[in-house]
Amino acid sequence: MRHYLNEVPVEGQRTDPTQRKLGNYDKYVAQVIRAGNCITLLRESYPIGVKSFWNINHFEKFAKSVFWTFNKSFLLKLIDHVDKEKPLVLHRCRELLQEYPVAYPDDTSFAYQ
Repeated sequence: MRHYLNEVPVEGQRTDPTQRKLGNYDKYVAQVIRAGNCITLLRESYPIGVKSFWNINHFEKFAKSVFWTFNKSFLLKLIDHVDKEKPLVLHRCRELLQEYPVAYPDDTSFAYQ
C-alpha cells in the first residue's frame, strides 16, 4: 500500500517528494502531516481549500478517501466558515461523515478509482 500514498495539498502547500521517491514512506508521511496536508491512497488527489472542502461533491470524495491531517490553523478556518454554509450543505456533510467516519471503510470498491 505504501506505493499508493499520495499527498493531498491543503491551500496550495506541497511538500518535497524526495522521501517518497526514495521509499522513505515513514518520513514522507511525517513530512506531509507536519505541513498540515492530508494523505490519500488514490492515484490522483484533489487539493483542499476552505471552499472546496465545503463543496458537497468534493466533500464526499474527501470523506471516502482522504485521511485528514489538518493543522489547527486550517481547522480554525473551516470552523469559521461553517456559519456561511447553507443548512442543507451542513446536513449533507454530517450525513457523509456518519456514513464514512474514516477513510477507506471496509467497502473498498471505490478505493483504487
